[in-house]
Amino acid sequence: MSTFLILFYIVLLIVAFSIFLYYLLSLRVKKKSLGDIKAQWSLFFNISFWINRFVLAAFTAYFLWCVYQIASDLRSSNGYHRLMILVFILSFTPRWNVYIGSKGILLRMNFIPWKNVGEKAIIARGKNRYLEISGSFRSPFLETETKRIRIPQNVSLDVELAVHNT
Repeated sequence: MSTFLILFYIVLLIVAFSIFLYYLLSLRVKKKSLGDIKAQWSLFFNISFWINRFVLAAFTAYFLWCVYQIASDLRSSNGYHRLMILVFILSFTPRWNVYIGSKGILLRMNFIPWKNVGEKAIIARGKNRYLEISGSFRSPFLETETKRIRIPQNVSLDVELAVHNT
């Protein structure tokens, strides 16, 4: 493997770590504006969603494939390229967290205060529960939009209390 590729991988790792750190610090700052946090979960790492099981299994298989390629030929850059892609994608994982607080909701790093939410309800469709909120989320003068956020089974009923008591 060439020196250029090694430097490129190091720079890519630094960029991925910087993105991850930036999102973690932004998440910490934005969580302070939520007030008392009633519930939190990850839209990516929660295995109670069937699609997340599939995605995490695919990421695990991809990771094992990268390790196999690296182990079979250490000098080839194929496994390293694919591993860097995986590391870069996983650096965005803090964006997929949901926090419900007493002053608002943090969804995909966007703070939505409860005053901007016109209607809120918890809807059950089969085994799935959703928090459905509608309101003008970007600006008070824009049209009303509706967002549906899937609630995992392991999240307690504090979500319902947080939604109905605000």
